[in-house]
Formats: sequence, structure tokens, C-alpha cells
Amino acid sequence: MTRVLTVLALIAVAFIQSGCGTACGPIRTVPAQRLSLVAPSPSSYTIRVRPDYGAPIDTAVPTDGRIAFDVPVTSRDSTIFCFGLPVYHYPAPDTLRVIRVLRDDRTVRKLSAQDIGRLLADTDGYHILRIEQ
Repeated sequence: MTRVLTVLALIAVAFIQSGCGTACGPIRTVPAQRLSLVAPSPSSYTIRVRPDYGAPIDTAVPTDGRIAFDVPVTSRDSTIFCFGLPVYHYPAPDTLRVIRVLRDDRTVRKLSAQDIGRLLADTDGYHILRIEQ
């Protein structure tokens, strides 16, 4: 019985002494995206990217609907621990929905780089996004 109490006491001391902290991994970035917008009038759309810092970056879609743009979003592969247990894991930057497809300053679609990666791609590597009116 005393052995069990000793082990429990040591576990309690270890638990109390561990505290909280953050384990940081490498910085992860989002690669440039290539999108082919299929719509009745692609040139009436704008791609807006909301970066980590600074103003949103707007890029007009050309008449052929093909656009390449950067996504300046970074994140560390970090996990917050409290008393040795993982409490929160920061999301990967490619899962954040920071890409907006706009028409007349109205959001038509919200996308992440992961969402774009799931779209079908053409022979040139542009991911095809169809927008129906």
C-alpha cells in the first residue's frame, strides 16, 4: 500500500512540475497557386488573399480565367502543452481559408490552398474552379 502511495505521489509531483509550454517545429509556407476560373465572364472576378500581415492582396482574373498567385501565409508547426498533455495544435497554413473569389466586392467562394489542391487540374497544372450563375 505504501508503494502505491509513493508512486502516486511521484506522479503528482511530476505532473505539477511539468507546467505549460509550446513545442515549435519548422516554419511552413503555402506554395503559389494556379487556378483556372470557369465562369460566363471570368474577367469580372477578383482573387483576394488575406496574408498574415498587411492589407489584402487583390488580383484581377484575366479574360481566359487562368491566374497564378502567391499566398503569403506562414505558420509554425506548433503544439501547446499543459502539464505534459497536448492542449492545442496550430492549424497548417494550407488549411486556412484565406483565399476569396470576389465579384463586385461580394464573396462568391472562400478557399484554402488545400481546397484548391483537391480540384481537378488541367494539362498545364491549373486547378479548375467552376462558378455557376
